Amino acid sequence: MDTPDWQTLCRISIGISKRSTSTNAWAALDSGYQGVYYNIGVMQARLTRYDDAISSLLKQRQTADDADNENLLADVYEAKGIKKEAAEARGKAAQFQAAQ
Repeated sequence: MDTPDWQTLCRISIGISKRSTSTNAWAALDSGYQGVYYNIGVMQARLTRYDDAISSLLKQRQTADDADNENLLADVYEAKGIKKEAAEARGKAAQFQAAQ
């Protein structure tokens, strides 16, 4: 199965965001794609939709967490001024990196 390119994901995200902010609607596009919530979070962060990005990244944390997910989550928390959660996410990212 081919993964969609960024332009396709952006077009889909615009269409979905007009109808729903639910990340479940996004993931329904391809629930077999392991990093779907992370990639959605990347797009949402780039669009400065920080609350949506946090929601997506927390879902990714539940399905297949890694250092990239935690670092992005920390970046988004910092962009919102949420320092404690940012530090916790950075700590988790460091644990993943140390385990590699």
